[in-house]
Parts: sequence; C-alpha cells; structure tokens
Amino acid sequence: MPLHRILLISLVSTFGCSTDTEQSTPWISQAIALRNIDAITIVEDGGLIQDGGTVELYGVTKSGHRCFIRLNQHALYGDYLLATAESPGRLCFNNQLIDVRSADEEELLRLLKNAEVKSVGLDGLRQLIKTKSNTTDQIRSLSYGSRDEYLQDRVDSIVDYVESERYVDVARNGFPPYSKHDRQP
Repeated sequence: MPLHRILLISLVSTFGCSTDTEQSTPWISQAIALRNIDAITIVEDGGLIQDGGTVELYGVTKSGHRCFIRLNQHALYGDYLLATAESPGRLCFNNQLIDVRSADEEELLRLLKNAEVKSVGLDGLRQLIKTKSNTTDQIRSLSYGSRDEYLQDRVDSIVDYVESERYVDVARNGFPPYSKHDRQP
C-alpha cells in the first residue's frame, strides 16, 4: 500500500469527523441540511476501512461547508444492531443516519450523481483543513487529478449500492448470522 494512502487512512482513523463544530477534529463536518446544499465537490476518500468495505468521502459544498459521506460495510455477515449510524450497509451524511428511501436519501443521491470530483490528496486535504471555509477555486488549485477516476468510482459505488434492492434489504433486515453451513459472500 502506498505511503500516502497509509497516511490518509491514519489521519482519518485518528481524527474522524463530527457535526459538532465545537469539537477539535481537523475535518469538522459543518452542520447543514441536505435540502440547503446546491452542489458538492468530492475532494478525497477515507480509504477502504478494513472492516469489509466501508467507503468514506470528504466533500465541500458549493457554499464552502465541509461534509462527510459514509456507506458502512455491507460484506461481513453477523448479528448487528439495525437503524444506527454504525449499522452495516447504511448510508450516513455528517455521521447522521439517512433513512431508507427517504427525501434525504434521494437528495444525497442527487448530490452524489452530480458531484464534481477533484482529488486533492493528503497535502491538499491538510490545506483545506487549515481554512475555515473552502472555495471551488481553492479546491481546483489543490487538485492534481491523478485519483479523480478512482474517486469517481467510489462515488458511483455508493450510488449503485444505495439504489439497489440489496441496500433496502440489508438496511431493514440486517445480515443473517452465520451458521457453519453458510458460504461467505
């Protein structure tokens, strides 16, 4: 695994995100309602967490607010709690659980489908963190483009999964516990 990838995963794992703007975390997701967002630029991902495929995306809204989108892993079966922000296969925005087939889900999917993708890398992420509000010009100046396609694939994977019936099934029913006769997915 490349060093920049390990550093990014370490940064994300160490500092996380929160909607609480008083918390002293570097990438503080600023409280903003989905209905108040015109557009999002996805600037980086948190890497694939080693829990079965959680996908995390860092974004900046058109108005300069930072945001955080997460799709929890949906590959490891087991006995999990349902309807929590940590539940497998669930979509979250700024660490808030998004209800299945809700207006918020529809709005978040619209934003993701129309999102501009500008990978800024670890150094760019650090620069964005230092600034109270981020601008589109600032993001473009930091973007180096080499990971844009990869980042777009991460965005597309979230949209594809959330639009699937599997997402609805896992969100509402969870995963069945493993038995010795089950095959791993």
